[in-house]
Amino acid sequence: MKKNFARGLVISLLWLLVLGQGIQALLLLPGEVTRFEGDDQAINFDLPWPMTISDEGGILQAAEDGGKGFIVNAKSGNYSFTISLLGLLPLKQMRVNVIPQLELVPSGHSIGVKLSETGVIVAGLDSI
Repeated sequence: MKKNFARGLVISLLWLLVLGQGIQALLLLPGEVTRFEGDDQAINFDLPWPMTISDEGGILQAAEDGGKGFIVNAKSGNYSFTISLLGLLPLKQMRVNVIPQLELVPSGHSIGVKLSETGVIVAGLDSI
């Protein structure tokens, strides 16, 4: 009886050891990513088991490093894809929000700038 229990415990611990790295990598993947339009960003999926990614918006391109990473490159909009184990069991759904490229132009007056009361030191005043 004790041998069966010990054998089951050892087998369970070995399974946890084998699957632990993949589960940790899967949990570290973000559920939502926001990118600017036209930017290429590598998203690394470092899972130890074979996976299938179903891409509804056609925004993913395979990277050169053996298929472990993908590059997001898309027009503005919201996209989603699902990571599945062997194409059968969905493991995680990931959303990608692509926003238009923003350009900031500095102006002469600061309008709507909020300064914190702590940590601001006025060294002196001068007319411009």
